[in-house]
Amino acid sequence: MKQVIYALLVLPLILVLSGSCNDPSDVGAELVENDQSNFFSTDTLSVIGLTVPSDEVITFDPNLPIAYMLLGEINEPIFGKANSSFYIQPRLSFTSASSVFDFDDAVIDSVILSMRYDTLAIYGDTLAPFTVTVKELSEAMDNTATYNSDQSFAVAPTPIGTYTFYPTPYTRYATLVQDTTDMGQDTSYFNYTYPQLRIPLDNALGEKLLFELDSLDYENNESFIEAFPGLYVYPEETSKSMLSFVSNNTQLQVYFTKDEESLLVEYPLNGLSARSVRFQHDWSNALVNNYIDNPQNSDSLLFIQAMAGPNIKLSFPTVENLGDVIVNSAELEFTIADIMGDDTGLYPPASNIICGYKNSDGTFISLVEVLNMISTRNSNFFGGTVEEEVIDGQTIRKYTMKISSHFQNIINGSAFDNNLYLKILSPQWIQNSGLVKQGTAERSILYGAGSEYPIKLNIIYTKID
Repeated sequence: MKQVIYALLVLPLILVLSGSCNDPSDVGAELVENDQSNFFSTDTLSVIGLTVPSDEVITFDPNLPIAYMLLGEINEPIFGKANSSFYIQPRLSFTSASSVFDFDDAVIDSVILSMRYDTLAIYGDTLAPFTVTVKELSEAMDNTATYNSDQSFAVAPTPIGTYTFYPTPYTRYATLVQDTTDMGQDTSYFNYTYPQLRIPLDNALGEKLLFELDSLDYENNESFIEAFPGLYVYPEETSKSMLSFVSNNTQLQVYFTKDEESLLVEYPLNGLSARSVRFQHDWSNALVNNYIDNPQNSDSLLFIQAMAGPNIKLSFPTVENLGDVIVNSAELEFTIADIMGDDTGLYPPASNIICGYKNSDGTFISLVEVLNMISTRNSNFFGGTVEEEVIDGQTIRKYTMKISSHFQNIINGSAFDNNLYLKILSPQWIQNSGLVKQGTAERSILYGAGSEYPIKLNIIYTKID
């Protein structure tokens, strides 16, 4: 009998949802207004949070291209030291392959590693100097393999370039292109060059690529990568920010002169290039170290960080108190903590947090609401963004997250995992839906269940008799 009642109650909800597909908000509040007698609400169910270590973070998957690479180091008292470096595999371009026999009597002018900034994921103190070092790889990567963030590869001992600079990720360069029509009308326009980091490398690398490699090395990409496995790019400890770069706008450039003509050969990263980002964290002297896997401390504060930083685990110990119900709306609410020593000017709260569960093999599965948000590029389906609310004259920042579908499964007993997990979603998710924690260094501190602003689970439900 319960199945029949369930179907009859769900059908009106489906009709309401289908009739308001342009507004993906939960419909429970509207239904309560229409018929108060059939619906109930509560925000008193217990929600227990725990700061937990990160699971594996994939930074290269040939079946799910990850277009962004983090580079930098941040060392601060709350989350400790976070370091990101990367290994890249430049490949042959048509230019380099066709010019292989034209290098006789050439003179190397300069060698540059050019990388376009990704401005969505810059984090930390970008006004401080940033020092980057480049070494050659001595071990080739496999572009058919999957690599996690703890993967490392053998590198040559001697750097081929060290460069100190001040990041300019938001500066575009404009070049006026003069043009007129046949009628003399001025149609000139500006051609914008996106901001990029250009790292000078030792000319000896150019000599190796142009003079020491022979025609067999240039016969195809496999032989080229065997002769030149790639580059390792890493920050020095003096750096105080995390920069992000677009992998498919990265290339190794060799400028040379031949017969008094200035020429350029490029070795780009493309869709077939292997690249692997390495994350390293040290929380030993940081505040967060007192909270990871510590239920008592997590009652007051919860910590979440991108890269390979900690996640948040949620449990619902009193969910049985609801009994048999239809969940019309379930929404989690977290308040962002304001604690002493946290510099939110340099390290603002994460722009997006998502929610999911783990399947039988421990893989994180995003909630249906999250998948709908990503597929439609519409955050209203789930939430998870920073919101502001003024309470008694004080501005409170918070996250709200819609979890109705999975919470219904928990009540029904059909959920494989009754726990939920929070992770940071990289801000580039609109362009690259595969990014969960890999594309940013953002972090957030949230109030726990026993704090002044406890976690809330706001539920609108229908009882099943």
